[in-house]
Amino acid sequence: KIKKLNILKVKYFKIPLFINTVLLIINLKFNIIFSIDKNNFFQNEKFSIIPFLIGTFYYISIYIFLVKHKHTIPNDIYIFISIMYIFPFTASVLELFIPELLLTWGSITTVLIFSYILFQQELFETDPLTGAFNRNFFNSFVSKTNKFTMNLSKLGAINIDLDEFKSINDTYGHKVGDDVLKNFVLLLNKAFKKKSKIIRMGGDEFIIIIENTSNEEFISHIRFLNIITEVYNSVNKYPIKFSYSYCIYSNDFNDIYDFFDHIDNKMYQNKYLKKTPKI
Repeated sequence: KIKKLNILKVKYFKIPLFINTVLLIINLKFNIIFSIDKNNFFQNEKFSIIPFLIGTFYYISIYIFLVKHKHTIPNDIYIFISIMYIFPFTASVLELFIPELLLTWGSITTVLIFSYILFQQELFETDPLTGAFNRNFFNSFVSKTNKFTMNLSKLGAINIDLDEFKSINDTYGHKVGDDVLKNFVLLLNKAFKKKSKIIRMGGDEFIIIIENTSNEEFISHIRFLNIITEVYNSVNKYPIKFSYSYCIYSNDFNDIYDFFDHIDNKMYQNKYLKKTPKI
């Protein structure tokens, strides 16, 4: 039922595009949308409002889709796209009433160029396998934080390393290992939600950064991660196990680099203790 409903929605979504195509074909003969005279002068005609309304329909539909899925988009990118949407729409409205302005295509081109640059930067800072941020993003974040001496008093971070991940790769193959990594990032997204920055440092090591947090909030996130991981393990053949350490920034650290070194060292200590037999 869900698949049929989705297909039905897609079909209805194509109707305005079909209408616009038919009108433009008719316009070749009868000039009902626009006309171009012998002097090459463009002029809107009686039904010129229809393509504008159809374009507006798709424009609004895409923006609604963006809003519905904003939890999957980094906040800075979501804000940028939202602001950029204003310019082509405003230009189209102005051009509808003052055709001589010719602003629409210029504004669309500008937005596309800025969007391309932004998404190239996003690709550079995103792990292609899991969709999490990568080490490039981490290095940039740490550098900016240290350079501009941002408020670190409520900055929290957790360093996580998967246990026995190498044995999964060796026993079941890298395809299964990749699936485990992707599933683990999904669990991290559920546990830490949109206000966090989930970073895959490489291999099976992750760092989660949360700004404006508290010790209580961090513990709550970690507890929830443990709960949903247990649920995941109960229904999956390849269980996920991990070692971690977390900390909230304080004046005990010399700088942001010292802070992350502390968390990293503490995580490996915890990992070692788990492997050490208890007497």
